Amino acid sequence: MGRPAVNIKGETYGKLTAINYMGNSMWECLCECGNTKVARYTDLKLGKTTTCGKLANYLKKNGKKPEEEKIEE
Repeated sequence: MGRPAVNIKGETYGKLTAINYMGNSMWECLCECGNTKVARYTDLKLGKTTTCGKLANYLKKNGKKPEEEKIEE
């Protein structure tokens, strides 16, 4: 039997806030942009995952930051 899951619900890591434990050390997180991302607890804790990734993709595609709008895939 493994360790019990660490409850990080409500904690913020970068632009992500943990909202739901998915099992197997995975957390569903809400990004400041409004999108969700599932991330490993250790990646959140170590700072390896700090955003949903949509902003980076948007910037690569469009070359500029959107004005306070939700970024769609």
